Amino acid sequence: MKRICLNRVLFLFCVCILGCHEAHAICGGEKEQRFIKISQDGLAEVNPFNRTTVASNVLCSFDCASRLPCWSFVYLKQATTENCLLSRDANGGSSSEDSETFIGTTKRPNIDEAVCDHDKCQRGSKCIACSSDSYECECPPWASGRLCQNLNPDYNQSLLPWKRGRGYGIVTVDIAFNIAWCTTSDHKIFINVNGRDGTWVNVGGRLSQISIGESGVWGVYTTGAIYYRGGKTASNPSGTVWYLNIGLLIKITSGPPGKQN
Repeated sequence: MKRICLNRVLFLFCVCILGCHEAHAICGGEKEQRFIKISQDGLAEVNPFNRTTVASNVLCSFDCASRLPCWSFVYLKQATTENCLLSRDANGGSSSEDSETFIGTTKRPNIDEAVCDHDKCQRGSKCIACSSDSYECECPPWASGRLCQNLNPDYNQSLLPWKRGRGYGIVTVDIAFNIAWCTTSDHKIFINVNGRDGTWVNVGGRLSQISIGESGVWGVYTTGAIYYRGGKTASNPSGTVWYLNIGLLIKITSGPPGKQN
């Protein structure tokens, strides 16, 4: 990791932080401020991706400057814990408590969203592009870990958001992260993203069984033919084409790369 000189809010000098990114700006002039205080009038309620406990708004700005993709923050002046709300909203947000809102003064970089063209963020989490070559997974309350791969032991699992879905004739179904694939009694293939009610989408093709995992989407037909789904991206999770593979199988399971299933 390299050291990049950043402006520390309200301080008239630069500090170097290990492991930060150019997106948070190299120091320009000694009097340049990294964040400015703004009015909360008309702003939506703040939706923080992280909460930290700090002693002042200065230290809150320091947390925001060192944690991509933070572009604004709300400092809760009366709170003693979790009083620094870090947000990826460039316009900032309001809070119901006695608070101050600051937004970044540097221009947001153009980030290549292709860095999220994968299925690594798990358990219903969301992939956030931090730069052209790095990302982070925003975990739901019931998950933890870098890829949100772990169930949070402090979360009451009985509170998981089960919802009754719509659909019929489903024969096989498999779920990975926030995407569900299924096959029906007439061998049609459908996909549902983020558990949206009533939004099963036919992706084309015919399969009798399907599996989704770290190795991608695989399936077999009644004849034993093996297929792999290609062209999947973050913006098009259903993919674009089925590839026929050599061999015959009755059932297939998609697992981590390099493992036999």
